[in-house]
Amino acid sequence: MSGAQRAQSTLPGFASGALTAVALALAAALITTLSTAHTLLGTPTGISSGAPVVLLTGAYLLYLMRKAPGQAGRALLLSVWAASGTTLLLTGANLDLLLVTQLLLITVTRSLLFARSAAAVAADGVLTGAAAGAALWVLSHAGSAVLATWTFFLLQALWPEAQRLAAPKGPGPRATPNRAFERAHQTAVRAIRRLTREATGAR
Repeated sequence: MSGAQRAQSTLPGFASGALTAVALALAAALITTLSTAHTLLGTPTGISSGAPVVLLTGAYLLYLMRKAPGQAGRALLLSVWAASGTTLLLTGANLDLLLVTQLLLITVTRSLLFARSAAAVAADGVLTGAAAGAALWVLSHAGSAVLATWTFFLLQALWPEAQRLAAPKGPGPRATPNRAFERAHQTAVRAIRRLTREATGAR
């Protein structure tokens, strides 16, 4: 079995991704509640508005790493996530740049942890972009960061299916030999040989 086939066999199902979306939405709700409480009490947390985005991305990356077939590269990926997120937060980068960076980290992480074709990587990027667009639409119309978070990660649960559809198709399965046909063919061959011998002996 090839590396791509092994990765295909270990892809998480939609249910697993949907449950992860619910868990991350609940985490977003908790963060929103704590932030609102601190604001009402007049005790600002001093945490950047982009910090929840980085934290939720990190939690999702951990989910991906848990589902990945191998151990290689996980520490490096976490280091890149931590370093990039911390740098952007400390330098006061705008939220748009922060969001784009986290989206790229999600796509790159999936690309490195799961052996895939170029078409599958492209499909992953399209799905992530579409999920981000849907989440921003929900945020602008419903005004709920929790619902936007749930929308984004629920659509991410479709990623394994997108990868399976975009995966290169291997050669089809070999046709199963028809045993009855083989027996009939062998019987006919023996009969022809017998008739040939008999005809030759009669001359």
